[in-house]
Amino acid sequence: MSDYELIQKAYQCKSKEEGLHYYTQVVHHQAQNMSLSQLKMECVSFINRLQRQNMKMEHTLNVGDVCYIDYGPMYQYEAGYQHFGIVLKLAHYKAFVVPLTSNTTTHQSDKDHVFKVGLIEGLTKHSICFLNDAKFINTSRIIDVYGHLSVHDERFIQLRRKVFETIFG
Repeated sequence: MSDYELIQKAYQCKSKEEGLHYYTQVVHHQAQNMSLSQLKMECVSFINRLQRQNMKMEHTLNVGDVCYIDYGPMYQYEAGYQHFGIVLKLAHYKAFVVPLTSNTTTHQSDKDHVFKVGLIEGLTKHSICFLNDAKFINTSRIIDVYGHLSVHDERFIQLRRKVFETIFG
């Protein structure tokens, strides 16, 4: 069955029971094709969404905070699931964040889409940011605050400038 046909079948469900049955079939089929680690991350993100989707952020957030975030399921070449991120802007229950990774071996810092931020207070490993994955998220996705990068720190100033250049050229 094509992707289009799968989607159309979902829209054609006539009852909640039929929709639930179809949904569980699709999820079960997809889950069988996942690795164990991907399945675990998918499950944790699903549980986080169920528990957090209607709540307001319990932490006091500040620009420059380094947070542990559930970005949710990912598409290829996209930051997803549970990762750290730096808050660049706060606006009405949303945070503009840049995802971080400590996997500096796989993700070379000489690429245009990454920014080497180094060691940040509150973290134990050097990190790089994915500039092209910066986005607004609902603050309910933020699980905890682990550290902070001062807005006056030259790395924060450069990061903000690099994100702007990545988005707007």
